[in-house]
Amino acid sequence: MTDQRRPEPPPLDYARIEAGLTAEQKADLAGLRAQVEHAHPDAERIRGHVSALRETEARIANWFDSPETQLWMQSLGNAGL
Repeated sequence: MTDQRRPEPPPLDYARIEAGLTAEQKADLAGLRAQVEHAHPDAERIRGHVSALRETEARIANWFDSPETQLWMQSLGNAGL
């Protein structure tokens, strides 16, 4: 039996990260947050926002690359989300 409940994402301090970003980066961060908090997150859109932010914001890359986030991403696919 597959667990269909929405898995909880690992925490990410959006406010602290946003403080040092350009307007374009803030838009990507807002898009990432919208997907992470969405009832049915889209893993590909999450990856797209992370890719856009990865080069300029190490905290995003560290969050995405962490084992907890990778398990969460895997659980999205496993849950059919």
